[in-house]
Amino acid sequence: PKVDVDWQAYEKLNAQDIMGLATKAGIAIKGGGVSIGNAGAVPILGQLGIQSGDVVTSVNGFPLKSELDIMNAVQQLQGSKSIKIQINRGGTSIDIPIPIP
Repeated sequence: PKVDVDWQAYEKLNAQDIMGLATKAGIAIKGGGVSIGNAGAVPILGQLGIQSGDVVTSVNGFPLKSELDIMNAVQQLQGSKSIKIQINRGGTSIDIPIPIP
């Protein structure tokens, strides 16, 4: 999928802002990854090609099975010029490459 993200809208978000977006999106941690309940509530998810019902299973190869996994992945990605999100959509694994300016 083509990724077209307005990064400036998200550059200055703090942890509280991000948690608010996660709540709006209905994000829940499940054993197999991070489930997205309402992707339409957070525009960046649609811009990234993520849909309601998707389960994000890994980011740059880091499996996401707990809140600690998410925090570790975020730390490892700081300063990265690209991210690869792997999702499970209806039983199909999809990789979404995301260049970061």
